[in-house]
Amino acid sequence: MTPVVSASPAVTSASTLAMKTAITLVLDEAIDPARDRPGRAVKAHLRDGLSVGATELAPPGTIVRLRVEGLRRKPVTTEGVEDVATDGIPILGGSLPVRAVAPIGASATGATLVMVTLATVDASDPAHIQIQIPLPVRLSTDRPYGEFTPIPLKTPTPVIRPTARPSPTPVPTATPAATPAETAQPTATPTP
Repeated sequence: MTPVVSASPAVTSASTLAMKTAITLVLDEAIDPARDRPGRAVKAHLRDGLSVGATELAPPGTIVRLRVEGLRRKPVTTEGVEDVATDGIPILGGSLPVRAVAPIGASATGATLVMVTLATVDASDPAHIQIQIPLPVRLSTDRPYGEFTPIPLKTPTPVIRPTARPSPTPVPTATPAATPAETAQPTATPTP
């Protein structure tokens, strides 16, 4: 089931392009799940220009580079669907992040692909266009991201408590006495 997305830009004011605005891309290369591999680059372009008020952010035909991210085979058939991603659509002021509305199947050159924006664009000052990416929302039930460990503000000092060990008490020992054979001095003349 393909999600329904409005084809008209959702503009919150005359100088702002809202997040989740639908953008239509036209594929310049065919996509085929039977032969594609993750990481394959696919070229596409904007079907319509992207503008906010009187400011044109990207003209029609702006080149967009897509990348095959994942490939899932449908059960029983060899047909598959692909997840595609992009580093963003180059617009005036930077790169606008977008994502595909749904995974796509085999598509011929010239097929359209609907993407939605993942940021808000503020073009109130055409000389300083702002791309505002929202911070991710974290819920208390979310698993923490395992690749990142925050640095502690202060490493706690370990508390080491010495343990008292009983020391053995010295016991006096007798000094060995010298034997007469050990105390005899050698003589200069041998005795027969």
